[in-house]
Amino acid sequence: MKIPNKQNIAKYVKQGILAPIPREMLEKYAPQYTKYIDEKKIWDQVTYDGKIYAIPTTNPDGDYPTAVAWRGDWLKNVGIAKTPETLQEYEEALKRFRNDDPDKNGKKDTYGMSDFAIPNILGAFGHPGIIDFKGNQSGVSLEFTKKGTK
Repeated sequence: MKIPNKQNIAKYVKQGILAPIPREMLEKYAPQYTKYIDEKKIWDQVTYDGKIYAIPTTNPDGDYPTAVAWRGDWLKNVGIAKTPETLQEYEEALKRFRNDDPDKNGKKDTYGMSDFAIPNILGAFGHPGIIDFKGNQSGVSLEFTKKGTK
């Protein structure tokens, strides 16, 4: 999930959407990135009440990669033991998120992906991504078919 406005972090925390990320976990799994964020002094973009709630994004080389993050508790709740690694596993996880109530609230109200993640799928087929997915700014219209995009 991308949070374009840091003011929304407090709102999302109060709504129970975000949970704190232990700094120790970031240091363990992303030590170089954590050091980089320390050097740039931009933790304030993703903290609320003294706790880290997101990973700050930077763009030093002009690329905008999208990192895929999976909720381990949701995967477990829908019977998936390991993080998806293939498109088939990705698709299966998303179907289960939609149909098998990963948040255990008794409602079929969960989706596992937003439009920000569409480039992950397209990238697997060599497409460089989408500048404006909805086509509402550039006038680009994308048509999806079983064979790919047009």
